[in-house]
Amino acid sequence: MTASTHPLLSWPPRETEADLRLLTIETEVVVHAPCAAVHAFATNAARWCQWHPATRAVEFVPDRPLGLGETIVEHIATAGRRFSATWTVVAVAAPQLWVIATETPQGLARITYRLSEEAAPGGTTVTRFRRTLEFRSKPALLRRLDPLVRRWVLVPQSRRALDNLKAVVESPARRGATMNPPHDSASNHPRAPAVPHRAATRPLRVIATGVSIVAALYALLLMALWFGQERLLFHPEVLGPTQPLAALAGQPDVHERWVEVPGARLSVLELRLPDPKGVVFFLHGNAGNLDSWFVNTALYREANFDLVMPDYRGYGKSSGRIESEAQLNADVLAVWNEVAPRYQGRKVVFYGRSLGTGLAAALAAQVPPDLTMLVSPYRSMVAVARQHYPWVPAALLRYPLRTDELLGRIRTPLVLIHGERDELIPVAHSHALQAIAPAARLVVLPGAAHGDLQEFDSYRQAVREALQAL
Repeated sequence: MTASTHPLLSWPPRETEADLRLLTIETEVVVHAPCAAVHAFATNAARWCQWHPATRAVEFVPDRPLGLGETIVEHIATAGRRFSATWTVVAVAAPQLWVIATETPQGLARITYRLSEEAAPGGTTVTRFRRTLEFRSKPALLRRLDPLVRRWVLVPQSRRALDNLKAVVESPARRGATMNPPHDSASNHPRAPAVPHRAATRPLRVIATGVSIVAALYALLLMALWFGQERLLFHPEVLGPTQPLAALAGQPDVHERWVEVPGARLSVLELRLPDPKGVVFFLHGNAGNLDSWFVNTALYREANFDLVMPDYRGYGKSSGRIESEAQLNADVLAVWNEVAPRYQGRKVVFYGRSLGTGLAAALAAQVPPDLTMLVSPYRSMVAVARQHYPWVPAALLRYPLRTDELLGRIRTPLVLIHGERDELIPVAHSHALQAIAPAARLVVLPGAAHGDLQEFDSYRQAVREALQAL
């Protein structure tokens, strides 16, 4: 039998339900008990506290399976939140199907139980119990976090719930009652078998509660990382819009220009020589600004190469703020397109340092230069995060910066330069990238770490030789 009393989540599902964009969690367990007994126990809301770790209490519920159209109030604690939900039974086809649905200020949810009885060795029967949870939060902020809560809280919680159900139904003290579920004389429903006293399951509930708290705290930490990872990844030094850049002092061939991008204005420094052999388009690291990065200009004058270097959004005098990897790449391309006409017919080098190596690789994969030079590169930001924060799931990173996936699209010469003592991005990253692109030239600088490469003669020599070879 079915009903459609619930305003949004009816049964069978309506065609328009796809617009709700519900997330789904499907969990399954095999219980060594007849289908009718498992159905009678699982659909008795009075017993939910014994097996579901999120159920704090249930109100207005008879101690029997719930029938079509009946409602109960469940008090829930999950993902660091406590709330109540009024569930309505919207479909029953005992003992194969049972469906409940709810709508609260927190969101929408539907739970479906599907049961099938199967033969087992020894002439016994087992029940395959499938539980499907479909949900969506209503508040926009919570809805953005739904995928994380699903993966790190609700999926493990659902698995624990079914493991608990299996353990309770299969417990020796219940086996006789479970195999032959009694019936309520006043209805046609199988009556839920007797269950152990609440004290018997208290240690399990204490452990489950502790695990739930840890999981909730972990989820909250992941939420903070999701929304705050720009603060972890980008460390700009901000300058006033009229503040002069130190690199302009005493260097008449260094010029400042501005490039307009959607929602921001980027500060760019250029070393312009009278008749350059080409240009080094330099994408700097994640800290500081042009004042600290626009150095070693004598090296580029000696090689007769112009130097063009932008500050990212929020760095130095650039306005705006970084919001996504796609935005970063689009800004880099916009700056290059602005200066590229000056270097038609001349040599083009895309240079990336640390953070900038992923951006330089992405640009080189799109606009082939004569040379790509990656200094202190990473395989990906995913790999760097795994090294320093192994407890953070890769799916949480909104800036994966997959240099390793871009190298196959770079068809022109590639030079990798890495400090032997680099602890932030170990030289193993460059070795891994060279394994992906065997034609790449790898220069390892003895004694150099991550932030001091420019102080080594071996670094300047490596850059000089790469430019002279063009």
